[in-house]
Amino acid sequence: MIKHIINLLNKNDITELTIADVGAKGSVEFIEELSGITTIHAFEPNPVECNNLKILYKDYPFKTFHLNELGLAENSGVATFYLTNHNSMSSFLKPDIENYEKHFGSYNEFSSWKSNIDTQETISIKIQKADEYFNDKDVDYLKLDTQGSELYILKGAKKLIQNKKIHVIKVEVSTIPIYKDQALFSDIDLFLRENHYELIDFITYRNENTSLLNRGQVHAHYAPCGDAIYVLVDNEALKSCNIKKGIFLYWLGYTSIANFFFEKAALSVDDINTLKSIKTSNHKSFYLRFLKNIIPPVLFKLMKRI
Repeated sequence: MIKHIINLLNKNDITELTIADVGAKGSVEFIEELSGITTIHAFEPNPVECNNLKILYKDYPFKTFHLNELGLAENSGVATFYLTNHNSMSSFLKPDIENYEKHFGSYNEFSSWKSNIDTQETISIKIQKADEYFNDKDVDYLKLDTQGSELYILKGAKKLIQNKKIHVIKVEVSTIPIYKDQALFSDIDLFLRENHYELIDFITYRNENTSLLNRGQVHAHYAPCGDAIYVLVDNEALKSCNIKKGIFLYWLGYTSIANFFFEKAALSVDDINTLKSIKTSNHKSFYLRFLKNIIPPVLFKLMKRI
């Protein structure tokens, strides 16, 4: 089936998919079946995490893999980077511990959360505007997960955005500032809407639990944040661009909006079905789906941790 997908893409002048993964700690996001035609631009300023990515993808069969030990920002130059006890919380922005405790200080988990976000050390790192790095080249899928500096990165990509070069965006957002000078979801949403992007979804990191030992709900949610998905609205987009939008949106799990772009590209039903043979990013094996349906949620979560 992969061969059929590649042939279909070639027929529509698509020989490459370009992904920019900003804040690539742990792993990069890509469509596995299409890795052979995928160019990855990964950005990870944490030297330890960057080296881990280098090892992880050393022999991976991407078309091209560009690993950058630098951060994207609103301006180019040098910046202070706050390395926290848990690498996933590291940021260009200083943690706002006072506000963090204001919102979450009464939670049983707060002591470990605070420890995770406490600054271990600061380092100086190189930063660059996306406009300078990509130099007006297309980015089919942009993922931003940079602990509060996402809007600054988008502003550093203003020319790319105005020239309609970035097609699908997945950006981590928050409704409460956990870092000093952090832009909130409303700020990011306004900026992207003003630049002709449509919000597809806001996936919150929500996990409601009821304790067996305490009455009622322990707390309503773990964090007021999540991932927002946007797609560029461009009535003059090329057929190939609409196909690529459809591919990434389908991979992210948005079948209806993906169909909209496939149909806008005037693909046949057979061609659309061929592209929809791609596994979605949240695809789970039959075995995992079977277990999830027959095992109580609490036990299933415990098994996943083990």
